[in-house]
Amino acid sequence: MTNGPWPEDEVDTGTGNVPDRAVGRNDLDRFDDGPDATPAGSRGVSLAIAGVSVSFHVVLAWLLVAGIYVFLTIYALVKAFGSAPDAPNATVVVLGIVGLVTGLLVLFAVAVGLLGRAASPKKRRH
Repeated sequence: MTNGPWPEDEVDTGTGNVPDRAVGRNDLDRFDDGPDATPAGSRGVSLAIAGVSVSFHVVLAWLLVAGIYVFLTIYALVKAFGSAPDAPNATVVVLGIVGLVTGLLVLFAVAVGLLGRAASPKKRRH
């Protein structure tokens, strides 16, 4: 018999040694389920999130180098063939690199968020 919404709220409602006596609140014994009955959680999902995180951070340096190279090459071509080939604008270069880093971090957050949805239990009707 449960006295609450959680499995750990199970109580022993036996009458003890005196069969004619009603069980009072202080006479109830709590069951000790021990560490074997506790759920282990979602190890597969947590390992997947850890794997994505480690692999992303390992590859992040190479993605940044390649992305900055591509950005600067395209920016140089646009400046060279543009109608007014001025000196490169440092603000545009810095904002491009900031945008690249921000985009990669948002991509990482989306990947971890999609994996994390599997970690939260589905709501069930009672």
